[in-house]
Amino acid sequence: MSDQKTNRPVARLRENALSADIWENKHENGLSHNVSFSKSYQDKEGNWQRTSNFGDRDLLSLKHLVSRAHDTVRERQSEQRKEDRPQSRQRRARTRDHER
Repeated sequence: MSDQKTNRPVARLRENALSADIWENKHENGLSHNVSFSKSYQDKEGNWQRTSNFGDRDLLSLKHLVSRAHDTVRERQSEQRKEDRPQSRQRRARTRDHER
């Protein structure tokens, strides 16, 4: 069931009726991130729906949400680099010791 975990966003941000889902992809070159933006609304029957279309009144909130998503992605990348550093230092130290 670990596949379910990989199919969930690592973060969800909200700004009024708008949301940003941040997805993290691990691959051999490290991490990459994708962000999907959506707007929640109720249809005529009262059911909640989501759309990726935004009206002119949504733009300022969308701008704030994009900025927050950018900050969240940068923080996650910074954390990942911190986690990777000790391993990189150990590899460089082994390489230097091996070269001597």
